[in-house]
Amino acid sequence: MLATASKDEQSAHLWQVPSGWLAYQPQRKQRRLTNLNWSLDGTQLVTAWDDGTIQFEKAGQSSPKQLKSPLKPMTSISFDPQRQLLAIATKQGQVLIQQHRQTMRSFQAHQDTIYSIQISPDGKFLATASRDETAKIWDLQGRQQAQLQGHQGAIYTVRFSPTAPLVLTASADATVRVWTLQGKPLTQLAGHQGAVYDARFSPDGQTIATASEDGSIRLWTVQGQLLRTFRDYPSSVYRLRFSPDGQRIATGSTDGMIQIWDLRGNLHMELDGHSTPIQDLSFDPAGQRLTSASNDGLVQVWHLAASPQQHLAQLIRRGCDWLANYDASHPQQQRSVCHTP
Repeated sequence: MLATASKDEQSAHLWQVPSGWLAYQPQRKQRRLTNLNWSLDGTQLVTAWDDGTIQFEKAGQSSPKQLKSPLKPMTSISFDPQRQLLAIATKQGQVLIQQHRQTMRSFQAHQDTIYSIQISPDGKFLATASRDETAKIWDLQGRQQAQLQGHQGAIYTVRFSPTAPLVLTASADATVRVWTLQGKPLTQLAGHQGAVYDARFSPDGQTIATASEDGSIRLWTVQGQLLRTFRDYPSSVYRLRFSPDGQRIATGSTDGMIQIWDLRGNLHMELDGHSTPIQDLSFDPAGQRLTSASNDGLVQVWHLAASPQQHLAQLIRRGCDWLANYDASHPQQQRSVCHTP
């Protein structure tokens, strides 16, 4: 399935992939798309708009479910589909927590913009990262559990470990830090020559990947040992994601280029379809598709398993099916374009 968002038309669409058939077209919206997330099974699209509207859309629904956040403009959201938890962060440093589309809590988390928010894997905590150079951990009642303080610049990313009670932060000060959930600093990953825009734990929790303004990607152990540096590229690396099996890394750059790497630093694929900075990347649970979004509102889904020749063959077969249907209803215009011996 493919989601597309248009800045000029201010509308969103859901498409079937790879056929390209338009499966669902929501009502045109006179507002700007600010955030997009897929559910874990890849069937539900969660969209956040600058007027505070959050929609939960499935292909074929005539009336998508939606809720209205009293907090705006939204800068980051985190959605836990299993528990139906939604966490919303704003430019003014506020947080809103909802469950089953009902507000649980709203509170002032920071005095400046929140760049990143994440729900913990067990659904018990939230982490927020702010322009104010701090990150914080909260319970779902809005009570602060820890403050992560030590960076000398804005914190762009905060992420929980999937396997251990740890959290990482990535900062404009060119470092990544690993902390306990109580706020104790454990490790500092230093070596980048520019701001670290994104950092992620691997699915097994043993490796950290970092993406930097300096155009490089680095792999580290959780204990801080540098394993590998790769990618010498003129544009900053703005986003990265591990594949679900942990064997590949997708990176998105400020020039719109997406690249797929193995853990040895070998480039496997380049996806050239965006012309503005990549804002988000997401593998599907099977690791066969990659969803990408750029800051001009364009969202694309890439099939990573099939080769271009296989895609071309699929298109040719579909075109021939269309022609066959046309020929059946127009026998006087029979043609041999797709006939095979």
